[in-house]
Amino acid sequence: MINPSELQELDESTAFERFAIESTIAASNDALGSASVDLRSTPGQIHVGTGLGVGVKVALAVSDDMSAGAVASTVAKLRPLLFGAAFKVIDLTLEVALARAGHGSRQPGRWTIAEKVGLARLYAGDLPPVSDTFQDGWQRLCSLYAGWEEVRHSLVHRAAAVDVATGQLVGKDRAGNSLVPVSAADQEQFARIAVEMFAAVSVGVLTARNRRRLACRLNRLMTHHGHGVLADEAAPGTAIHVLASLERLPNDSWKIDAQTAFDRARGVFQEATEFNGKFVASTSMGDRVFHCMLEDAPSSAEFDLDDPPDLNRPGFDGDFFGWCSHAALA
Repeated sequence: MINPSELQELDESTAFERFAIESTIAASNDALGSASVDLRSTPGQIHVGTGLGVGVKVALAVSDDMSAGAVASTVAKLRPLLFGAAFKVIDLTLEVALARAGHGSRQPGRWTIAEKVGLARLYAGDLPPVSDTFQDGWQRLCSLYAGWEEVRHSLVHRAAAVDVATGQLVGKDRAGNSLVPVSAADQEQFARIAVEMFAAVSVGVLTARNRRRLACRLNRLMTHHGHGVLADEAAPGTAIHVLASLERLPNDSWKIDAQTAFDRARGVFQEATEFNGKFVASTSMGDRVFHCMLEDAPSSAEFDLDDPPDLNRPGFDGDFFGWCSHAALA
């Protein structure tokens, strides 16, 4: 894992860019719809209209927000800037990776883009947990960085053009020739990769969900990085929100049964691969809520409400890497 001082510096130097990406792209997805399963009902109770069996309540929702068009319009205008923001996140992260691997710039402390691109083409750098546990992904990420050097350059120097109708970004090389266009969808995939990569680096863990999402997004950018298809190519899809209760034990500790919650939710949404667990502990002081990614959670755990397992931190898109207790997340 990257040492705390390196991580703090990287966090602070990319905070604005990541915030812009997370806020803008996440907002553009609010109208895509969601699905949830409430497992807190009494066993044996049948909920009218579900048709999905006993003790399970299912809710499907699609936003009909009248501002959806305005959100889409704003995202379209900002998308090229988000591409540039993603490039900066990866650029500064690569500097950390290169330094960890023993590489240095010709002028101490002042890397040039050309120097970093040259090393990226060699897949140089040490960036746990990405470069060590997901080497194929790291190679593709390095290739994207190197391959889009000129697009980034023309964007910074206002030589790039954006098709208003499609959102396609077309950069220019140093001779003024048009580069391979980057579609609106590809720009968003790149932005998501940057943030999801940083999330994994910040906690030092590449979860199954994080790896699957990165692989899927990198596969969608094959025409740009030039590598083959990664094995984990299944599209992530919409994460299912699972609401369940914590069990209070006689010693006043609490038990979370993630495996049962996962199995029951998977029984309803058999094709889904991602499940966001939301476990509620009802106390005399009110409800306490704990979030986790069910498919990556331990099967069960017992803990004190004031000292829950702290495996990881919040990730992108409202997902959570491990347990995270906070009233504001309810």
